Amino acid sequence: MSNSKLIVVKHNSIIEAGYELSVFEHRVLLVCIAQIDSMKALSVNDEFEVSATDIADLVNTKSHAVYDYLDESVKRLAERWLIIETPNEKIKQSKIRWISQIDYLNQAGIIRLTFSKGILPYLSELRRDFTKYRLSNVMNFKSMYSSRIYEILARWGGGEKVLEVSWLKEKLQLTDKYVRIASFKHDVIDIAIKEINSYSNMSVRYEQIKQGRNVIAFKFIYVISPSKKQSQQQQKYSSFLNAKEDNDNLENLESSKEKTKQKKNVGQFNNNQLKNDVDNIEYFADMRKKYGDAVTNAIPDHIIELLKSQERW
Repeated sequence: MSNSKLIVVKHNSIIEAGYELSVFEHRVLLVCIAQIDSMKALSVNDEFEVSATDIADLVNTKSHAVYDYLDESVKRLAERWLIIETPNEKIKQSKIRWISQIDYLNQAGIIRLTFSKGILPYLSELRRDFTKYRLSNVMNFKSMYSSRIYEILARWGGGEKVLEVSWLKEKLQLTDKYVRIASFKHDVIDIAIKEINSYSNMSVRYEQIKQGRNVIAFKFIYVISPSKKQSQQQQKYSSFLNAKEDNDNLENLESSKEKTKQKKNVGQFNNNQLKNDVDNIEYFADMRKKYGDAVTNAIPDHIIELLKSQERW
């Protein structure tokens, strides 16, 4: 199965649907969806197969490690639903199963499935209001949220997109989780952004939008390259993203150092802060390597001494 030739095409109603899948379950579905000719009709009798070897090749891993995941996917995919918003005044939402039947050919390490009747219009005979992307852009994500955020942003093609926190949590089926916005950012948004920038053809950063002291939305600023190999435009944009991040980090470091000095002056240096700084020694070493003496005033004195003792200053 050629990784480079597989294209995923979904109606935007699926892109913005609410659903929950594991990373591996999503991979299985995406490999099957990529086999569909989205311009042609699709029948409930059409069968699609994905093997352990297919998955292993696509994510560059050994096939024997995939067999258990295939078995687990068979058990769970048959029960998975997605919630699609409909324009129908009488029906606000439709709850649809992804598949109608799934079989696991154990000795061959192959999953065979058929899609449900309800989802067929969102995967076939698509003429407008759809999103498509190369399967290779999402197969190496370790977080399911990376795939979802990638798809949502890909749906809009690049530029800037504001997503409300409440809307995003609803689509990711996280409405009853991550009450603290800091945890939501750390466990969901930040991981997704890191993986998208590392493994896909998209370069993205985000800004918080606040109402008073509360974060109510995120503004994503991003570009999409035509292929996994970054275009010159995207490389420049990536440099801009990295430069801005480094600049923000330098500002944060300077602020942190000033606070540390203030604490030392009043004899209230926080041991936890010291531990956190030492735990981040590789980060400081990297900043020193990248910027040289320019970061001297931004790095805490005790970290400088530690780096010197390790002959890394």
